[in-house]
Amino acid sequence: MSETEKTEKKGRQIKWYRTPIDRELLTQLSQRSDLLGFRQVAGYYGLQFGLFGLALYSFGHWHWAITAACVYGYGIVASFGGGCATHELTHNTVFRTKWLNETFSKFAGLISWWSPVWSQISHLRHHAYTLHQPDDLEVTQPMKMPRGPWTFFKIVVTDPIAFFNTVRNTVKTARGKLNTKWDEHLFGDDPERHQKLKNFARRTLAIHATVLVACVTLAVIYKLWFLLLVPLMFSYGPFMGAWLVFLCGMPQHYGLVDSVADFRLSCRTYTTNPLCGLLYWQMQYHIDHHMFPTVPCYNLKKLHKAIRHDLPPTPQGLWACWRDMRAIAKKQRVDPNYLHRVTLPQDSQKSEETVQPVGEAASI
Repeated sequence: MSETEKTEKKGRQIKWYRTPIDRELLTQLSQRSDLLGFRQVAGYYGLQFGLFGLALYSFGHWHWAITAACVYGYGIVASFGGGCATHELTHNTVFRTKWLNETFSKFAGLISWWSPVWSQISHLRHHAYTLHQPDDLEVTQPMKMPRGPWTFFKIVVTDPIAFFNTVRNTVKTARGKLNTKWDEHLFGDDPERHQKLKNFARRTLAIHATVLVACVTLAVIYKLWFLLLVPLMFSYGPFMGAWLVFLCGMPQHYGLVDSVADFRLSCRTYTTNPLCGLLYWQMQYHIDHHMFPTVPCYNLKKLHKAIRHDLPPTPQGLWACWRDMRAIAKKQRVDPNYLHRVTLPQDSQKSEETVQPVGEAASI
């Protein structure tokens, strides 16, 4: 039995609405490419580790503020490594060659503290039962918009509490314990799957501990103080400068209705600039991604053009997207349980059909 079959066996069957699309076109868009996969991976990790190398070089050569800016820039990019890079690679759609997907998903998970074992199993359920509780507890409604100065600091600057909790939970997982009820639901009745989760947690801890000990030792013995930046970025980087991944990722499901069999009502698609699209692995096309998860991230823009006639109005850019979300947030301050139902194309058509033209009314 495949992982998908095991996953779906545990929950109800949902007959999802999907926009009708030409089968040949969908087959074409679902084609995976090692070349395009490498382009995405090289673009994302080239930027991330380019900033990594620049930070190391700038230490002792340039002003300390430049080094700090490079470290912070590395954190901004690394913040996309878990929920974006690891997420997309565990879909096994980035590369045509299976082992490349598996290798890079493990690499992405190791450096982002984001287990691909957990991500793949949890995300299968998220796709199968999007916002249908209790079958999908990866995302639950109503989501709350973060507020307050401390929250602002954690998002914009750094979140040491998240780092501490992540390390603690990884240690617990490595010891064979499960952290949440959702983890129990996903792994509690499958010893083989649980063992894979535990083994990956152990490898993650071993690699980060090795990097820390090696760099501190070399820095102290040989006075190579720039090496202290390595564990700072490599292990702590994903917990710095998360403001951009927050701006890109929060719109996915925020404020939208749950328990509906239509991704157009429970997911949000928006457009953004090429740089954010690269960092976000094109997940701004989120309705499109949920409707047709076999389509690789680098083909989602083409998919969007093919089905956008059947989607809700698409916010053009992050500013427009967040303007809509702020309106929802204001309503939730009055009614914490408020969820927004977007206007679908057929809703607009029905509305137009029920309104009589002024000219016809006057002629009666």
